[in-house]
Order: sequence, then structure tokens, then C-alpha cells
Amino acid sequence: AFGPLGNPCRPDLDLAVRATGPIPRILELVGVPDERWSGDGEAVVRLKGELPRPALSGEVRVERSRHGTLELGEGRARFHYDAGKVHVDALEVDGATGRITGRATVGVERGLPAQIEIAVGGVDVGELLSRVGVKGAWVSARVDGNVSVQGTISPIDVAGTVATTVTGLRSLHRSWE
Repeated sequence: AFGPLGNPCRPDLDLAVRATGPIPRILELVGVPDERWSGDGEAVVRLKGELPRPALSGEVRVERSRHGTLELGEGRARFHYDAGKVHVDALEVDGATGRITGRATVGVERGLPAQIEIAVGGVDVGELLSRVGVKGAWVSARVDGNVSVQGTISPIDVAGTVATTVTGLRSLHRSWE
């Protein structure tokens, strides 16, 4: 943690806490241990403003990240907390063939109600299949599109819309990987 505290009788915070290392250790540090994660990460959380309600914001970066069979790879996100909700202002996951971006709002209450928007730009269907654990696809196509869902995360109960464009579909003579 680093940053000035201000007047100790009436603290005006401007603090940042940084955690760097294996993702499972970072999650353990913040009280949500999950050994299904692998890869490396860095998280910076900032507290700024007067107590008892300082503003909370942060950034997260991951490398070679996986959750079970889901391969996320390289990515980053910016977030802030306001009025009982975590706002993911920007989410970016880089692929070998394209990029996935998004934003979300998640309520910090029973069920974790959420609104999530994701855009897929130029990702190959073979790469998408490989990242979700379906290895050895013998097809290739460019996927562009948008996903918008809302509902609860725990338990998962979401509904929404998907709009996609698939171009350049072709059969390969070998696995995409």
C-alpha cells in the first residue's frame, strides 16, 4: 500500500494497494480463494476521499490466465464501486486473431444481479472453440458481434440478446491449433 493519509483526525485518503503474482494467491489475499484459476496477474485498488465513504476503483491485468478449461489468456479491466454496485468500465481480452471487449455492472447483493455487454471483434471461431475447451477444430471463420445479457450471476440465471456476423467460413485440412 502506498499514498498519503492526510489529517489523521479526519483522514482524506489517497491510497493504492497493489498485488502481483499467481492469480490464486491474489484471490486468496482478497478473501475469495479459487484454485481453479491459473496464470499471473496484477491488481491495483485505490481508495480516494474522506472517510467513511472513500471512492473505490482499480485495475486488473492477467497473463496466461485460465479458469478450469476456460482459457482467457491476456486481459485487463478497469472498475469502480458506487452505490452498492461494481461497474466494470472496460474489459479487454486479447486473442491471437481478434479482441473481446466489454463492460458490466454487478450489484453487491443477493444473487449478484448484473448487466453485461460484450463485443467480439475479428476472433476466429477455431480460437473461440479452443479457449472454451473444444480442441482440434478443423474449421475457420471470422466472428464479429455483440452480446447483451442481464440477470443474476449466483446462481446463474441470465437472458439477453446475441447479434453475430460470421464471415470467411472454411474447412481446414488440419486442426486450427
